[in-house]
Amino acid sequence: MQDGYRQVEETMVLQVIVSGMMMQCHISNLAIDDMPQFYQDYQFDIEERINERVEEEEWDESGIIHIHANTILG
Repeated sequence: MQDGYRQVEETMVLQVIVSGMMMQCHISNLAIDDMPQFYQDYQFDIEERINERVEEEEWDESGIIHIHANTILG
């Protein structure tokens, strides 16, 4: 996972490299104002969840991994 994220509308977008390919992870259901603190507090949990999705090849037809913020919050 590359450091940092960008915001596209109300979605947190992270860049990840999987087997040499650049992919995106979209994290939804997160208030825009909460994104910086969420990223700081849960960066390693996010990375772990992305790794799980990659191992299970859970991404859409565009190669985007989708994660709902509540799955990380518990």
